[in-house]
Amino acid sequence: MSAFDQKLNEIIKEQWGSVVFQSGVLCSPFDQKYALIINMVVWYAVRLVLELDERCDTAAEVIKLGEFFTESGAIEKKDEIIKQFHLFKDNDKEFPVISPYYLTVPDNVRYNPDTYLKPGDFVMIKRENPYISYNHAGIYSGNAEIIHISVPDDCHGNGKFNKEEARIMKTSWSTFYGDKAAEINIVLRFYKRRTNEEVLQVAESLIGARKGTYHFLRENCQHFAGYCQTGYDFSPEVFEMFENTPWIAYKYKLN
Repeated sequence: MSAFDQKLNEIIKEQWGSVVFQSGVLCSPFDQKYALIINMVVWYAVRLVLELDERCDTAAEVIKLGEFFTESGAIEKKDEIIKQFHLFKDNDKEFPVISPYYLTVPDNVRYNPDTYLKPGDFVMIKRENPYISYNHAGIYSGNAEIIHISVPDDCHGNGKFNKEEARIMKTSWSTFYGDKAAEINIVLRFYKRRTNEEVLQVAESLIGARKGTYHFLRENCQHFAGYCQTGYDFSPEVFEMFENTPWIAYKYKLN
């Protein structure tokens, strides 16, 4: 029995009330396991159980998708979710589970990135100084290299970030990491849109692109990494700024 199967059995036993429907283990087009449960207490609740990355300290997460007065309404929702899992949409805002989850890696990733990271991982590091806190993001390509928005060494005017020369580049991991990171996370999606191999192919195809187009609100490093992973540009920091809402992400530790 797989770790996901074991976790699913535990989740079913923990449900309140009676379980009126259990889909069994299903699989997405990207080989991600999932299951749907409908349980009834006062009303019918639909819950999605999703397989997480094997590096996480838990095998699955439960996400509540809605509550319904009738069993037929809950079954309709369940059928809709299964259908969406097998339809590739260009905009996963149409899918109910859009938030990422973070896998926090140890500080010594600075020295041994291949120990923790896989090619195609969306990596985000948090940097802090007395004046500002921000996250820098990129797509790890393996062998201590990463693809991100940066500036060539000969274009760092007075040590400042030159937006006109900024572009998508492959650099060393140490260049990306910098002197110190307050936190390092692998950003993953509950609903897997692309394999790591596909994410890396997209990132590599964009090397040299977006020169001079850097804009914190519209086209920053997170937009780039999000595009590689999902097919659309998304920046959690910009979301928080305009929606006036914290970007809530689930966080896990390495298994």
